[in-house]
This record gives sequence, C-alpha cells and structure tokens, in this order.
Amino acid sequence: MNRLLFLLLVWAFGALALVAQVVFLRQLLVAFYGNETVIALVLAGWLGGVFVGAKLMGLVRPERGRLKVRLAAGPLLWLAVLAGLLILSYLIPGLTGLAPGEVAPLHLVLVWVLALTGPTSLFVGALFVLAGAYWAEHWQPWGHGRQGVGGVIFWVESAGSCLGLLFYTFFLAGRWGPVQVLILFGGLVLLAEALALPRRPAGKVVLSLLVLLTGTLYHVYGLGPKLDLAADQARFARTQPAYKLLAVQETPYQHLALARRGGETALFGNQIFMGSWPNPYHYQVLTLLFLTQAKKFDRVLLAGQGPGGFIHELLGHRIKDLVYVALDPAETRLTAGYLPPEMASDLQDPRLRIIHDDLRRYLSSSEGGAFDLIIINAPDPDNAQINRLYTLDFFEEVQNHLSREGVLVASISGAENYWSSELLAYGRTLYETLGAVFREVVFTAGDQHYFFAARAPGVVSDDPEVLAQRYRDRGFDSPYFTPKSFLIFFHPFSLKYLKDRLAQAPTGRLNTDAHPLSYLLRLVWWEKMTGGPWTKFILGWALKIKAWGPWAAGLICLPLLLILVRPSPKRAAVWTMTLTGGMTMALQILLIFLFQNRYGVIYQQIGLLSALFMAGLAFGGLMGRTMVGVGFSPANFLPSLEFLLSAAAGLTALTAWGLMPDLILPLAATTGLVSGLEFALLFALYLEDRTRPGVPQALSGLEAADHGGAMVGALVTGLILTPVLGLGLTALVLCCLKVLGGLVLLRPLHV
Repeated sequence: MNRLLFLLLVWAFGALALVAQVVFLRQLLVAFYGNETVIALVLAGWLGGVFVGAKLMGLVRPERGRLKVRLAAGPLLWLAVLAGLLILSYLIPGLTGLAPGEVAPLHLVLVWVLALTGPTSLFVGALFVLAGAYWAEHWQPWGHGRQGVGGVIFWVESAGSCLGLLFYTFFLAGRWGPVQVLILFGGLVLLAEALALPRRPAGKVVLSLLVLLTGTLYHVYGLGPKLDLAADQARFARTQPAYKLLAVQETPYQHLALARRGGETALFGNQIFMGSWPNPYHYQVLTLLFLTQAKKFDRVLLAGQGPGGFIHELLGHRIKDLVYVALDPAETRLTAGYLPPEMASDLQDPRLRIIHDDLRRYLSSSEGGAFDLIIINAPDPDNAQINRLYTLDFFEEVQNHLSREGVLVASISGAENYWSSELLAYGRTLYETLGAVFREVVFTAGDQHYFFAARAPGVVSDDPEVLAQRYRDRGFDSPYFTPKSFLIFFHPFSLKYLKDRLAQAPTGRLNTDAHPLSYLLRLVWWEKMTGGPWTKFILGWALKIKAWGPWAAGLICLPLLLILVRPSPKRAAVWTMTLTGGMTMALQILLIFLFQNRYGVIYQQIGLLSALFMAGLAFGGLMGRTMVGVGFSPANFLPSLEFLLSAAAGLTALTAWGLMPDLILPLAATTGLVSGLEFALLFALYLEDRTRPGVPQALSGLEAADHGGAMVGALVTGLILTPVLGLGLTALVLCCLKVLGGLVLLRPLHV
C-alpha cells in the first residue's frame, strides 16, 4: 500500500467524522425543537463515544489480528451505521412522545443524543487506533519512527477534520441537506479506501471507477435533493400532523419549514413554531400593549420574527421608522412568497428597514438616532447564545440606543399563579439585571411575563387605569383589545402576589456576559417542571458551588498527586493528556462565548474559530512528530507546554474581564497547537514506559484519555462552571490547574 494513499484515507476519516458530528447536531436540534442544551450534550456524547471506541480497540489488540481486513471492513460498517442513524434522526420526533414544540426533559434528550452520536463516534475512536496500528506495522515499527506514529495519524486526521469543517461551513451549510452532505463525505471515504487498500493497481482502478460512476449517476438523477425533501416531508408529517408542508430550507443557522393549516400559514425554525399569519388576535393585542407603554413611538426597533406579524401591526400606526433586525435572511426570503398581499406590501414600505445581522452586532456598530421603543422578540435564555440578549452588558447597550423616554420590551416564560423557588430565581435575575440599568421596570402576570423598562421615571406603568386612559387618548381601537383588556396583563391580585414573592426573595446575582447565569437558572426551572429527579438534583446542586467546589478541586488534583507518588511515563502521559483534553475543550467553549459576546453570532466566523483550533491541532501534531523524529526528549519539553497552556488560560481570563485586547482568534489557534504538540510528545513518552507498551495500546490510551477529558470538560464547563463561576474565573481555574500540571512534570520520571 502506498503511504500517501493511506494517509489520504486517514484524512477522509477525519473529514467525515467532524462533518457527521455537525450534521447529527443539527438533526437533534430539529428533533428537540431548537433546545440548544443539545449542543453541549452532543459534544459530550460524541467525545464519550470516541473514548469508548479507542478503549475497546486497544483491548482487542488489533496488531494481533488481520489489520488490513479490519481496516477495509471498519469504514464500510461505519458508513452503514451512519446511514441507519441518519434515518433514525428523522424518526425521533415521532418516537419521543413530546407534543409539537414541547421542550424535552434533560434525561430524554440525553438518551437520544447518546443513541445517535455514541455508535457513530465509537467508530471514530476505533479507526484512529486501527489506522495507527497499521501505519506502525508497515512503515515505522521501531525507533524514533515508532514513537512518531501518534503524531502522524493525529495531525493527518486533524487536518482532515479542519478542511472538512471549513468546506461544510463555507460551501455546504445552507445549501445542502443532511443526506447530500453525508453521501458526499461518505463517498470520499469510499474513494480513498478504493485507492488505498487493494494490493493490485487493477483493483484500485476498478473500485475507484465504480465509486465515481455511482456518484455520477447519483448526481445526474438529482437523488440527493429528492432524498432530503422526502426525509423532511416524513419528519414534518410526524412532528406537525395538523399542517401541510409548503417549503423547507436548510440555512447556516437553522432548518426552516413553511406550512399551512386551513387559512393559516406558519413558519417553523428547527420545527418550533415561530409565527403564523393572519393572526391579528395575537399580534394586534401585543402591539397595542407595547405601544401603550411608550410615551411616543416614532422610531421602533423590532428584533425577532416579524414578517406576517408584528411588522404589519406596527406599520398600521403612526410609526415613522421601523427597523427590523433578524439574524437569518432566509426567514424573510422564505416568508415573503407566502404572505397575503397587504402583508407582502409591508416589506416595500419606505418606513421599514430590514437588517440581517446579529442584534448585538448591529447595536454596537449602529450610529443612527435613538429609538423610542425596542422590542426583543426572542425565546427564553435557555442557552448561552440567546442569553446574550438578557445580560447587563446588552441592556446597557440598549439603553444607549433609547431616547430619553424610550422603552425596552423583553419577555420570559413563567407561571400565572405560582412562582416556585426555581422560577423565582430565574425571574428575579432578569428583573434585577434590568433594574441595575433602567430607572423603572414593570412586568405582566400570566404564562408569559413581559418586562417593560424605561430610562426615565413615569414612562412605564402597571396600573390598568393609567394604561386604559393612554389607550383612549392615543385613539387606539381594536376588536381584540379594549381598554379593559389591560386587566388581563396587570391584574392587581396577580401582580401583588408576584411583587411579594420578589420582595421576599434574597438579592440574586446579575446576569452578565462574563457571568451568564440565566440560562442555567432557566434549565433548572424547566427540569423542575418536566425532568426526572436525578437531573433536577444535579442541576440544583450545581448552583451550590461552596459545597462541592473544594471536593471537585481535590478530585481534579488526585491524578497529579498520583504522578508525584508513582512517576512513570505511562501514567504521566495518560493523566496529562486527560487534563489537557478537558482544558482545551473548556477553553474552546469559553472562547466561543467571548467571541459571541464581542462580535455576535456570525456563523461562518464561529466556524472559522473552530477551524483555527483544528488547524492548530494538525500543525501541533506535525511539529510533535518532527521533534520526536530529530530526537527531542518529551519529558524535558512537556513542562514548558503545560505552562504555555496555563498562560493561554490566563490570557483568556484577562480577555473575559476586559483587561486585555482582543486575543480570541490567536488563543484558539494556540490552544489547538499546544494540544496537538502535547499529544505527539505524550505518545512518545508513553512508549518509553518500562512496561514496553505497543503502538495500539499507546494510541488507545491517549486517544481515550484525550476525548474522555474533553467530554468532562465540555459538560462541566458548558453547563455548570460558566454560569456558576463566570468566564473569567473558570479560565483562571484552568490556568491554575495547568500550572500544577507543569510543576508535577518537572519531577524526573522512572522509565
């Protein structure tokens, strides 16, 4: 077998692996109606699967079997599993028992995430070990060449992952559906296998031509788009049986579906209801409620889904300038073709300006005049991305764009008659965060709590009589909303209960960019309503950091103590790789949060951030392989890498606290580079152990350690440490951990 062709096969493995992860992530977001808790769970489930796959392949000792047969059969079985799981991903909405749009409890999401990602990623870990064993057996069986096997396979697979991610992000996302994407990258693996594995040139030619002919016929007959459409239709029929599907579109941000029920047309994003038209009872009522709170409404900013709803109702009043901001331009394009004539004409109204951008990015770059009313039509902050629209930093930015008597409207889900302790903590955090910025804040009762915040006193009111008089004075008139309707939103008895509950509650922490607390509180409250007892316990316990923090710190330091007591190369390599995997994944999450806070949710640039990390991994693996090849001593160089990682974490903390200039992109690349370099050097160190481990055992041990640590790092950082400690303090903890790791590795190891 030619070395270059074999490395092409490993490269194709890496490309398919990361793209499959992204595809299944998007599929699960659709299956669970946009619940972005899925993101952290998918990442953890994927890393856990790689951990198990690498461990299992190490246990079966692949060097003792027929490596070539396993390497030929493994990818074929992997592709078959991918196909089956892709079909399953379209069936999940009908198998969960959830009502349309219902947020799933955490334990149910976890079960399906593991079912979908575990088997797929298990092959990734197993094939990594198998490929390394084959490379060692055929080309580098001894000496420094043997010690460099880990670096070779690592950097080639990482390079494939990096290029696959870039190609998907910049060329395929929003254009191709899941079926087409996986067929493309699966075909790439088949072609690489056809070129790499057969011994005879004739066999390579025949198999390659067969793959290319199949791909050509698939493309000529347009099977990919047809399969994607058929799958979308089948899923939508199970998810929203009352609607008839009109159009679907994959965008870089979400999966959009347009459907009709009777005379109503509805838009769904990731299968969750976003809005319908005509629906004057909903939009007209809320529009009049919002406009009554403002002293004037010459200039209005609307964020969130608008065509067919709020835009039409707002333009029906004396508004001089309406700015509509939405992140995904496909929402407007898809909706525009299915609007009634009077709503379609709204999009051409000279008073309307449509901005397709992240709201925070737009506000930070906007130099226009102040707004009299800003309406944030966003979902609840149940993930870090949406939480950015509920933080102190965002509210301060909004205040700078409001007129002197301007009003901000925001909302969260709630309960009309009872605020439990979990809901109270969630609602109080938003109320106090708004109160830290605005002079007056009032809110409504009901299942949806609308908050009205004003810069000046006497602007907003929760008195139904005052609001009814404003309604009459401004000449409002609606069959759906009369002056008496304000009692629905501001019933004195309900408001008194909610205010009493807020007054009795202890003062809470504010929700900030650097300390995004609300999304954990939202998750805790939702699990109280829907989840199992163990998830409620874990999430509630997560907030009590004073109780578990010291124990967790001690547990994390145990591996370092073990290395000090019994300092063998194998033990040092495994535990150092575990901590490095967890730390680098945690830093990636922190850097993504920081990037979103500063620059907004810019899909391709966030993809670039991840690609920089993967490129760093690939380059670091190549550097490590080269260093081992020229005789560098891993034990002498590793402490410096540990201190370099601690410096990266420290700079991340300073960036989060605003004490450093923008270093987000360089930090992402540096973190990846050091992690890749450490993997290559730790692999060489592992092989120096006196137990004389083989290459498969070293690859299995380090790959499992890397991804096992990364799995824990993703879960703990994304769901617990970031909201509980904040971005800066979490990064500082990581910095201290790696300082200790570097100090421990200064001690000589017993080879």
